[in-house]
Amino acid sequence: MTGFRLACVLFDLDGTLVDTAPDLIASLNKALVEHGFNGVEYDAVKPYISYGANAMIKTSTDTDEPTQAAILDSMLANYQNNIAQHSLFFQGIPEVLDHLEQQGLKWGVVTNKRKRFTEPLMTALNLAQRASCIISGDST
Repeated sequence: MTGFRLACVLFDLDGTLVDTAPDLIASLNKALVEHGFNGVEYDAVKPYISYGANAMIKTSTDTDEPTQAAILDSMLANYQNNIAQHSLFFQGIPEVLDHLEQQGLKWGVVTNKRKRFTEPLMTALNLAQRASCIISGDST
């Protein structure tokens, strides 16, 4: 491809740039305990993260829908209040972003994560000002 020039690179956030599983699972476990259930093993629930918080809850406990909804509310509140306690960049990601910027390439994030979680996470990881665009699952 002669003359092809890349204008922008877009990344997914969770599971691509950042390993958010530790914070998500910690928030789930705190919510489960708050509602009288035992916490779950990290490796038992991690495969369900990509299916969303409801799937994580359904995998973790066999209870009725109103209780699941209450656990979800608690989990999301816990996550929002502890958005980047244990989340880390995947190996090599900071260097990739630095390299893109050194080459004058813009980069951004497109995620299904809700804006109320995306923005504080990006800020906590010092990415909000660096990204050329941030598109969340509930933004247009």
